[in-house]
Amino acid sequence: MKKSIVLLAAVLLLSSCAQENGLYYLDADESGGKTAQNFSYTHSDDMTPEYHAQTISDLQYRDGYLYIDPGDQPIYRYNVETGNVTCLCTDPVCKHDTAECPLRGISSTFYITDSGDLCFYRSFSEPITDVTGTVTDWERTSDFVLLNRETMKVKTLESYGVGTGFSNELYDGDWRYYNGLVYDPETSVDGWGEWGLLKMNLVTGEWSWFGAQTDENGDPVPIMSAYPLFLWEDRIYFQGTDGIFSLDKNGENRTEHLSGVFNGYSNFKWDGEYLYRWDSENRTVMRVPLNGGETETVIDKTALGYSFHMTEKYLYYLAGEDTNLGKARVSGYGAQEVILPGGEIHRCLHDGSEDTVVYTFSGEWESVRPVASIVVGNYFYCTYNWWTDADGDGVFEDGDHHNSAAINGKKTCTMLRIDLTTGEVMEIEVVG
Repeated sequence: MKKSIVLLAAVLLLSSCAQENGLYYLDADESGGKTAQNFSYTHSDDMTPEYHAQTISDLQYRDGYLYIDPGDQPIYRYNVETGNVTCLCTDPVCKHDTAECPLRGISSTFYITDSGDLCFYRSFSEPITDVTGTVTDWERTSDFVLLNRETMKVKTLESYGVGTGFSNELYDGDWRYYNGLVYDPETSVDGWGEWGLLKMNLVTGEWSWFGAQTDENGDPVPIMSAYPLFLWEDRIYFQGTDGIFSLDKNGENRTEHLSGVFNGYSNFKWDGEYLYRWDSENRTVMRVPLNGGETETVIDKTALGYSFHMTEKYLYYLAGEDTNLGKARVSGYGAQEVILPGGEIHRCLHDGSEDTVVYTFSGEWESVRPVASIVVGNYFYCTYNWWTDADGDGVFEDGDHHNSAAINGKKTCTMLRIDLTTGEVMEIEVVG
């Protein structure tokens, strides 16, 4: 069964922005507002375990809200219980492209702090003009900022030169733990700084090397390429270059747990007893006790390119037979046929037992495959790609492949919400 609901972002009054994009309403738990008709929600106690670490994802969940990076638009919040969606920029007339917008230049790299504030990377350029108004150069802003959700004020935490990179980060109260770049415009070479494991106070913006040793001159030697995985019993666990290790919150008392070179820091999950790892090469999911014990395979094979999700009770993953839709005549596609990876959402217990297919992409959804996805309670949410074959000749050409994100000039981002108990699919359209 399919439901289609258009959920509209908040605007307080009719404006030029509203005239362009339609009328909007406030989120139901922010000064009243309305709930979309035909919307229903079933509560579940089986939620995603939270151990403070976050990877980069277009869909993130925190405290009843799904945070969505829709593409070429600012971040939105979707209330999973009411079905309403609001833009994080609360200015009703803002077009999000001027210096006054707190979300201007926001990228898909964002993290949610324990207090619900947002940390994100942004980049934009301002023209530099001469006395005649002619643009002579551009001034680039490239930084990492903290957005206070109550005041909607932005505080710059870090500024960069040529660029930087982001990965797993861990937020614990007012502290940020991350593998990052220290950039000093006076000493950094070619716009790049020094990399290492860092700890930052989100209130003051002050940082220090975390877990660093010192050399013979007393200078710090940072830990390189270490990515936070989770916080457990006042210790922070990291994936390093040669295994898994942990430090206390002072960056001391290092303990080695697992040795080995693992692919993909975002492929780890923790349930309080076992560390789970997706092997992207073999497409298996394995688990192992941190302090010794045998490694066991709990998922034999996931669909090509898809990892897994964890709730407190279950593991969810995409699997099943691939689907051959037909011939591909699409520019730059790189294959002669349109073959979609396994179209079944599976669920099993943490030990791999009781494996069950809870949803199959079939019928009108056969050509759909998730892009970014997350499981919250009874529901699987995803942005997605899909294919159309208007003339029904089994040959897919340019224009037949679609993406639900707001990219390439498209103003909306559509998510699917799949009820994992009933199989009901709801389209949720975020209107920019």
